[in-house]
Order: sequence, then C-alpha cells, then structure tokens
Amino acid sequence: MDETKLVKAFRRLSQGSKQSVQSGLELDDFDDYMHIDRPIDKAVRRAMDDIRQKGGGILLLVGSAGDGKSHIISTLKNDYKDFEFRNDASESPWPKVKSIDALKIFLSDFKDKTLHTTNSKMLVAINMGKLSAFIDDTEVQEEFKEIVKCANSLFDEDNLHHEETEHVRIVSFANHQIFELFPEQKDADYPVDSLFIKNALEKITSKNYNNIFFTAFKESTPIGTDFDPCYVNYQFLCIPEIQDAIVKIIIEAIIRFKLMLTPRELFDFIFRIIVPECYATFKSNKDFFNSLLPNILFAGGENKILNCLSKLDPLKHGSIDHNDYLSELFTSISLPEEDCFIKLQNEIHPLFFNTLNEYFKNNRNNVEDISKLLFRIKHLMGYHSESDEYRDFLQILCGYYANDEERLYPLYETIQRSIPHYYGSFTDKNNIVPLNIQGREYKLFTSCDNLKSDPSDSVPFDKNNRNKFVVEIVTKWKINTQISLKVEYQLYETLCRIQRGKLAQTDDRNQNLLFSEFINNLVKQTDFKDRIIILTSDNKQLTLSRTFGKKVTLQ
Repeated sequence: MDETKLVKAFRRLSQGSKQSVQSGLELDDFDDYMHIDRPIDKAVRRAMDDIRQKGGGILLLVGSAGDGKSHIISTLKNDYKDFEFRNDASESPWPKVKSIDALKIFLSDFKDKTLHTTNSKMLVAINMGKLSAFIDDTEVQEEFKEIVKCANSLFDEDNLHHEETEHVRIVSFANHQIFELFPEQKDADYPVDSLFIKNALEKITSKNYNNIFFTAFKESTPIGTDFDPCYVNYQFLCIPEIQDAIVKIIIEAIIRFKLMLTPRELFDFIFRIIVPECYATFKSNKDFFNSLLPNILFAGGENKILNCLSKLDPLKHGSIDHNDYLSELFTSISLPEEDCFIKLQNEIHPLFFNTLNEYFKNNRNNVEDISKLLFRIKHLMGYHSESDEYRDFLQILCGYYANDEERLYPLYETIQRSIPHYYGSFTDKNNIVPLNIQGREYKLFTSCDNLKSDPSDSVPFDKNNRNKFVVEIVTKWKINTQISLKVEYQLYETLCRIQRGKLAQTDDRNQNLLFSEFINNLVKQTDFKDRIIILTSDNKQLTLSRTFGKKVTLQ
C-alpha cells in the first residue's frame, strides 16, 4: 500500500526514524507538541534553580539510553542560558582522547579545590555505566572526591535517596517509575496508573488540528472499498477503554516481567500497533486479522514491549469462563449484540464491519480468526488481569508503602508457609526450616520456634511524587538477629507456587537463589549443629540431638 499521511505521521515515532533520537538541540514543532512533563523534569529544574541560587555547581542527570535525557535538555536551554550542557558524556569530541579523560577536562571547574568557589554551572547527562567507570578512575577519586562520594550513593540498592551537596546535585532516573502508585486505595483492583503513557496516548488521539496525527487521520479517509488497517487502528486507539487497557497492561508487564521502558521505546511501540509489519504488501484477503490493533498487541515480535505483552494474551490463560465464551464465538454467525461491540460500531469505520461480515459468511475457514479477534477486543474493552497473584501483589505493595500491616500479612504468611516446603519437603508443620540435604524417605529440618515476622519499619512514600518508589517489598524477620528478604513480583509468584506444593523450577533460578540464601541465613541462626528434626515419609517426627557429653540421641 502507498503510505498515507497518517502512516507518515506515525513513522516519526518509530525508533528507525531520524527524529526518534534527540540530540539535545532545541525542539522542533513536532517534538514540542509531543513533550510531556514528568516528575523528573520538575526535579531537574528544581536542582538547576538551587545551583543557580548557590552561584555555581554541577548537576548529574543519570540514566540509561533512550530514557529521555536529551529531550529534557532540549526543553531547558532557553530557560537556563547561564548553564553549560554536556549531552553525551559517553563520547569524546577529540579522536585521541578517551571519553573519561575528556570528561575530566569538561569538569575541571568542579574539582574539589575549585568546586565551592566556581561560578560555572553545568548539567551533564550520563549513563550509569559511564558514571561508574568515571568514579572508579584513580585520578578522579583524588581530585573529584565530592562528586565521587555523591555518585557512589547512587549504587546503594538499599537506599532510595542519594547524597547531594550544595554544589553537587544528582537527578537519577533510577527508582523513577513510568507509572504511579496509590497505596491509600485499599479496595481498588488496580491502584496504579501512568500519567505519562496516558498523556502520550491523549496527545496522539486528541481531536484538534494542532495534533499532527488527527490532521493526518482526517486527510487519510479510505476511498471506496479500500480497507486501510492504519486508519482503523487509529480509531481503535481513540477509544478510551482501549487506551485504559493499554496503560494497565503495560504496567502489568513492567511489574511482572521487569520490563524496562523508555519514552523512545513507548513511542516505537505505539507506531507498531498502528502500522502493521505487513502494511507495504497489505492484502485484505490474507492480512486482515494480523493487521488489526487488538491482535498486534498480543502478537509478540522484535519490539520488547510487544514481546512482553504477548505473555499477557488472554487467549493463553484458560478458564471455564474463557472456554464458554470462546465456544459462543465459535458458533456465532454475526457480530454478538454486546455493549462493547455495539460501541465499536459507533467508533470504527464501516469498512471494518463490512470486511468482518464477509468473513462471517465464510466462517468455516475463518471462524478461529474471528473468534480470537472478538475475544481480544472484549478483553481490551473491559480490561482485567488474568493473574490472581498479580492483583494480590498490587495490594501487598500498596500495604507496604502505606505502612499497613494488615495488607502486608498475606505476604508474610506466604513466606512462612513456603519455608518448610522448600527443597521439596512438603509438610504443614510450622517453625521448622529445611536443610539442603533431602532424601526420598527422610526429610531433614532444624527447629525455628522463635522465628517472628517483623513488618514494623516504616517505608517513606511521597504522595506528591507517586512514581518514585521501588517495586519490591523488604520483609523483616527475627530469630536471634534480624534477617531480610526482598520480594519482587517474580519471587512472590514463585513463593505462591512453592506454597501450593510445586517444586522450584530451573527457570526460576534467580528467585531460587534469593530464597535459598534466606533459608540458609535462617538455618545459621538455629541450633542445627546440635539438634536435627527428621520427618519420615509417613510424616512421623524424630529428633536427633547431641548432648553435653557429645552423645547423639534419637528421640
């Protein structure tokens, strides 16, 4: 197909587009329109204002490739003309000078001997890897001690807050999530949202002529019987329910699969769900179903967001309700008269329904394609996660940041029940910890009668900065000393399986290592060298003890 104005507009969002990579120069009209203020933008401005007030200093803007550092710089240059900007600290402008040595030259005004008297003001955009290499340099450690001390605090995983001084400021993308948390919402199924993703979708779909996408859409109306998948996909994207589903499903992928998402990758994702890979050679009779947004969302592919979302395809999560509804769709001879499909008829071009009806007439060959499409559409029009563990984890995470022990209790209970089940030792006995020596007929444990959960430490959460938090819960336990276990979603899911009696899988090895270390730390605090509990295959309990006379007794 020949590219319409709508396709050309969306192609600007593609990672393959020249405009997708910012250089730190002033924004053009398109980038200015697409600009979305994030909490981190405001944090950068506050830090620069502080430096300006102190008369001089340096701001390190720390992140990773594609997270929007260059874009932020582009928005600052007009308002902070007294600042020098270093957009890419990973490259040297001189062929024979290494990037770290070049950085030393650029930062010469901010050595310890001149830092507190300099009038220079600078913002340096730098990735975590390059910053680590910079502060590991011997000369840097000798001459830039204050910068090194502040930068080192960024690498402390246990600390949400980093060190700063009057003349050294740091704004880091680390722990700044692309979504927000609402821990005070006790009853909400999904106490998460993303203003950034929502605003991006709203900018693209807003019905005003300042919007290049809407203008191109109005000028790309299909002619005659020519079906244009991009035109229809844009209409799908304009439906509020589908926008809401996209936001929530991306957040679910971030939490469940540790999806690291940058603005550049988000815009590329939006391009891909509008413009199908088959667009250039599109033929309605063979590409119709594969070209539609509800199917593209779950089709996977090279784009890492789409690859993650494919794991959340509702068709991959069987249930009685799913099977019953799919059976209904498989026997339908026309579009079901449900509210979600009735709404579609008011929002989507008639060519979509005309084409769909043609397939209905020949449903012997296409009944599976039709059913899958309609099933996914209904899912998007009324999104809900198919994972009970995910919904429970959200409540626990909120309980953690709300300092609500009642909502934290299920996590501690899950951990406590998982302890004796580890290493395949399935028993309901409490206050025992398995040893990493297990046989078929006998299971070995140590007593842990005084193990207590200790969820008392308060966790700071700034309601004015709802996207600054870590997606993990640090659980605290006491025997003779305090022992911690960090629980991210994937470990929580693993523990839920162990609690239900499932053996740890090899693909859960990272989670297994974390929990194994926790188990070992518990064992070290017990009297396992003097007393071992033995459970037989018929669930009888024996105790092997060593007395003061070094005699071993079996009770």
